[in-house]
Amino acid sequence: MLFGTPVVQGLEFSIVEWFDKIRSCPHHEVHALFASLAWACWYARNLLVFQNKELSHIDCLRIAERALWSKPICVAAPHHSAPTLSNEGEGVCKIASDAAMKEGSGVGIGAVLRQEEGQLMGCRFGFLRGAFSVVEGEALALLEGLKLCREKGVREVIAETDCQQLYWMLARHDRDLSYLGDTLEEIHLLKGSFQRLAFSWTPREGNSTADSLASFALNSLCCLSSFNVLPVAVNSHS
Repeated sequence: MLFGTPVVQGLEFSIVEWFDKIRSCPHHEVHALFASLAWACWYARNLLVFQNKELSHIDCLRIAERALWSKPICVAAPHHSAPTLSNEGEGVCKIASDAAMKEGSGVGIGAVLRQEEGQLMGCRFGFLRGAFSVVEGEALALLEGLKLCREKGVREVIAETDCQQLYWMLARHDRDLSYLGDTLEEIHLLKGSFQRLAFSWTPREGNSTADSLASFALNSLCCLSSFNVLPVAVNSHS
């Protein structure tokens, strides 16, 4: 329950006892979920007190979920581990990446690089033949975006994906013996190329440029390429 005294398997806990039990849990996801729920309750309370607007429990949970998925999880490398790079990519860069599938025949991948202010820094896209799962395609798109950041000398990166499964696998540094596992490991190895690398989940509607770029790569069957401008056919409104 969101308000009042929590009940767990028939036992009542005070808020302080409940908080201590959450804090002692070793799993980061539990801490993040608890913090998101607490913030959503506080937000709902303020809406009721100051604007006389009442949220349902479902609305409150949805707000908590958005807060949970929107917070980047940082996997920063030590400052001294970043190699000496050019000044071309100074500042924070955001990668938006996505994949478009053609069942059993291949995947189109797209990655768009922008400065925090929204200015386009470049893009990479292409078609890869073979049978890929959705999360494999998403991981490959993100990997190519990170490689492009490294080539441009970017020092700080926020990598966004609309694939929740990939987001959690990267946040937990999951081990996997499949082709996907190799791609995930290569992504994590790249963090030594940056002063800071954070992964963030973004809603699909906020990822339309990367989605359009991946679809363009899928339909044109083009080789993996990098450009400083987007193809004319690609929607660039996000």
